[in-house]
Amino acid sequence: LGRVFDVGFLADHVDRVPYTAAYLAARVVDPRAWLLLVPLCIAATIAAFRAGAVEKAAFATGVVALSLLGLLLAYWTTPLELHYHLATSARRVITPPLLFWASVTPMLVAAAHRDKDSDGAGYPLTS
Repeated sequence: LGRVFDVGFLADHVDRVPYTAAYLAARVVDPRAWLLLVPLCIAATIAAFRAGAVEKAAFATGVVALSLLGLLLAYWTTPLELHYHLATSARRVITPPLLFWASVTPMLVAAAHRDKDSDGAGYPLTS
């Protein structure tokens, strides 16, 4: 935790940020790892935003974004050699934010559909 507040350390290692961001982004959109999961999550989030379910879409987007920013900070401040650290852990650490996003995707799709179907007849158990 000490490195997070060490401005000198962060300034010396600022070159890690764009490389790490690109590396994590490449792992997030890797079709061999996630196939259509990420595009489905993106489409559901956009549909929820467009349908007026801004709170739900913002919650999902915020959690995923904050998680990925936390990972970026962890890699920025790592004492390990960056390339090795990314190669051995990036695929594992992006899994929880993406699985969270996938788990809230049905809620986002339902919210987008519910706002289009204003009477709510298709959802008898929701309030």
